[in-house]
Amino acid sequence: MVMLSLASGSFSAGTHLLNWDDRTDGGELAGAGTYFYRLESEGGILTRKMIFLK
Repeated sequence: MVMLSLASGSFSAGTHLLNWDDRTDGGELAGAGTYFYRLESEGGILTRKMIFLK
């Protein structure tokens, strides 16, 4: 399993955009496939699935 953190820490309320260059924390290119992402806040944790196509 490949783990990657795009951002951490606190963000102000509102909309935020994060860009991913399709590389893992180790620098390798991630392959196409199904990935899960997780968002955590004081209000709870949200986990969703996404499909990454190249």
